[in-house]
Amino acid sequence: MTRHADVSLTQMATLGAPTDEARRALAGLDAAVAADRAALEPMGSSRQQEVG
Repeated sequence: MTRHADVSLTQMATLGAPTDEARRALAGLDAAVAADRAALEPMGSSRQQEVG
């Protein structure tokens, strides 16, 4: 995990969220970001090279 994710887990645990719940939330966020990226690059076009 990245340092940012570790901070998020710590913050969520501090706010009373169980660590497993925090991990699931972050995993869901990662999946949503990946899905958004896939949707923005239809048919695997060369757009990824332009953006990235």
